Amino acid sequence: MVTRLRGMTAPLGSPPSWAVQQRRLLDDLRPAAAIFAATYLASDGSLIWRDALPGRDGLDDGYESVYDWPLAYLLGADDSLLATSARVWSGVTAQFTRYGQALHEYERGYDWFHQGEGNLLLHHLCLADPAAWRDRVARFAGLYTDPAHGNYDPVHRIIRAAHTGSGGPRFGPYRYSHPFTDDENVYEWSARHEPYGLPFRDLPGITAFTDLKDPANARRMGQAMHERMARGDTAVNLTSTGLVTLAYATTGEPGLRDWVLGYVDAWRERAAANGGLIPDNVGLSGAVGEYLDSRWYGGHYGWSWPHGLEPIASAVLVAASSAYLLTADDGYLDLPRTLLRRMLELGRVDDGRLVVPHRHDASGWFDFKPLPPRFALALWHLSGDPADRALLDELETGDPDDWTAVPSEPGRFRDAGTRPWLHYLSGANPDYPARAAAAALAHVAAQTSAVQADDADPLTYDLHHWQRMNPVSTEALVQLTLGGPAPIYNGGLLHTRLRYFTEGRPGLPPDVAALVHRVAADGVSVRLVNLHPAQPREVIVQGGAFGEFRIESVRTAAATTPVGTARFAVELSPASTVDLDLTTTRMPLRPIATDEDTRDTSG
Repeated sequence: MVTRLRGMTAPLGSPPSWAVQQRRLLDDLRPAAAIFAATYLASDGSLIWRDALPGRDGLDDGYESVYDWPLAYLLGADDSLLATSARVWSGVTAQFTRYGQALHEYERGYDWFHQGEGNLLLHHLCLADPAAWRDRVARFAGLYTDPAHGNYDPVHRIIRAAHTGSGGPRFGPYRYSHPFTDDENVYEWSARHEPYGLPFRDLPGITAFTDLKDPANARRMGQAMHERMARGDTAVNLTSTGLVTLAYATTGEPGLRDWVLGYVDAWRERAAANGGLIPDNVGLSGAVGEYLDSRWYGGHYGWSWPHGLEPIASAVLVAASSAYLLTADDGYLDLPRTLLRRMLELGRVDDGRLVVPHRHDASGWFDFKPLPPRFALALWHLSGDPADRALLDELETGDPDDWTAVPSEPGRFRDAGTRPWLHYLSGANPDYPARAAAAALAHVAAQTSAVQADDADPLTYDLHHWQRMNPVSTEALVQLTLGGPAPIYNGGLLHTRLRYFTEGRPGLPPDVAALVHRVAADGVSVRLVNLHPAQPREVIVQGGAFGEFRIESVRTAAATTPVGTARFAVELSPASTVDLDLTTTRMPLRPIATDEDTRDTSG
């Protein structure tokens, strides 16, 4: 039985601008998505593009083109965004099966840096419509949890290669070409990869990236990458825990939960043996550095190449947050906490800005750049620990930029609003809700206009064209309505303090806006507004994206009501508002129930 709050609202008076703009933003996403779909998508949901793929990369980019559309539906946008994004997933999967990248509806074999990006669409589809997607998600998770597929070794608790998927572990080659053959290892010069530098700097005669223009050097580097990187586990593979955790959330199969915890625990042990800092490679025998002369660095997408800290921090946060979601044991958060703290200890101030090392090789730490605040924000949002909040304070102190400014663009990782939202929660940026919604509205309008003006030949599109043109914007909506940051872009799950449901579907009801204005370890506060002048609305409020928070009680201006479950319902009178202060307790994840409205997490 769901607790229902009635008669708790107050007259709205003049509608707040944040509420009006929030509802307009949700409504504007439907026509914007429709224009994008009419421009770029075939009737089956595939991308209007070329007949063959000119390289190794691409499947994840196809999915990323609409990854946040089901998330928008989950927030309360029109049903068409869910239907179209599901059609895109099917169409892109079939299209890239023809290209040779997908097999049995999943990535044939690629690194988890890219798999994680591509899986965001699948994550959001499953969370928005679990009944329709749970079987498929469980099948994909089984590629890793079932040793019969060859990707996972349960004895050594390792994923057996840097490139894995529905075709099993792919131990090479390092040629970014089509078709995908295993007969040659080549890492050739390209302008795209030159900024990342050499994967290894100890090969005689290869001291600069331009040396790879020599075909013989390209083969030597490719062979070294094959010998040192192809076999065994790499830290970025921790991203796989997000997929398996989602499968557990929707099926309840206990073996999935056990797999996540066992795999994360194995990497925690390796980090502990390395002074607390996670290594990036493990050989097939289970030994760190097995193919790298016992070095803890140098693995694929690891500390030395190509990006260093950012993909590692992303993978560590996906893994730690997944394990924390499953267990409510905040000890798992020590893995990213130690990582971020260590980077700050190694930091320095360059030209008035705090920078930290992003990479490490035999010469030591290098590639000093600012530490993106999204990682520290994700950690603090999960833990609520003041010590984790202090990490963000250190980052702000070392950053001369204005942390209250609202950016006009969402950014590559859809996290551009991290800093001003943090200040809003601290009480120092009170007009952020209205400014953030206005900026998102302007972005949707600008992107829609750009789509309408796009007269380029589809045969000339690069892999990222559709991502750049995507008009859907969700970060501000996730922050303001659900009280959470954007998911970690490389395969993270949605971690928020609230979710909403209405009339058999997820999301806010029509005419209703929500504003989370307090986030704490033991509770959250939200203001609900019904803008309709004549119609009442009912909204079901859930604690957490997965119902992982038990709502102990709800306090309004009129009364305090005990709840004791993950959900309660609020009846909103016409043109009314209500402030809700929730006291919550984080609980271990229990699978999503068949009857969402009566789910009980008290046990």
